[in-house]
Amino acid sequence: MSKKNKTHELMADIFQNSNKIEDELINVGSDRACVIVGAALLEDVLRALLAEYFTHKADSNKLFDHSGALGTFSAKIELSFHLGLISDYEYKLLNKIRDIRNRFAHRTCMSSFQDDPGIKDEITAVLTINDKLWFRLKLVHADEALVKISSDNPWKREYVKCILWLRLALYHRIIHARHTIPEPVTPFVDSLDMQEFLCNSVESWINRCNIKMQDLREMRNFASENNGSQELASNIETNISLCKKQIKENKEHLSICQKIKKLIHEKMIEEGLLDNKQ
Repeated sequence: MSKKNKTHELMADIFQNSNKIEDELINVGSDRACVIVGAALLEDVLRALLAEYFTHKADSNKLFDHSGALGTFSAKIELSFHLGLISDYEYKLLNKIRDIRNRFAHRTCMSSFQDDPGIKDEITAVLTINDKLWFRLKLVHADEALVKISSDNPWKREYVKCILWLRLALYHRIIHARHTIPEPVTPFVDSLDMQEFLCNSVESWINRCNIKMQDLREMRNFASENNGSQELASNIETNISLCKKQIKENKEHLSICQKIKKLIHEKMIEEGLLDNKQ
């Protein structure tokens, strides 16, 4: 199956099964059960996100075992964030979901959001999804499911709403990860190959800095044409200066790396470790 077809299949799945997920969260029973099921749902989607991004998919299952490096909800959240697979906002929501899950799971006396005023306040302050973000789910009638939740329990409604939105957001992140999977590195052939790899890496970083600087210059021009604030202009100029400095330093680094590469090449030929044609 092509990547395009997989993407369509994935997006179809999320909307076709949305009613089932909503029913599970709403009709699962107590607030406690809703919290635990919701967190488990998101943990499963995070696992799918990471597995999609990994270059060695066949060997990744052991990482998600209970005793594996990614066996916990926390580990999945942290790695997803530090790989750049989720945003700061999603990271904040997921950690709050995890925190609330842990508090319910570790306190056997808690069965309702109303048992902890602190949790109610945190749901209101952190987990409320605004109308602009919720709009895509409104189009598939997710609002109709939320109405089933008692008006006496607005915290459960906001919690479920956040779970449903995060699930949608993470499926979009899965599609992004599918198209940005890094190329797996290959074994080094010899010392010259190692140095060539280093030169290419530094050169790639210089190219990225140049692209970033070009983007910043376009932002500066746009801000200038639209009467942007002095503070914004100053921040853009600061970042442009930083890019210039990084480019200069890395070009100096690249020059040294290339000289070392040339030296390695000559010495390996002298030692009979390379074909002269190389």
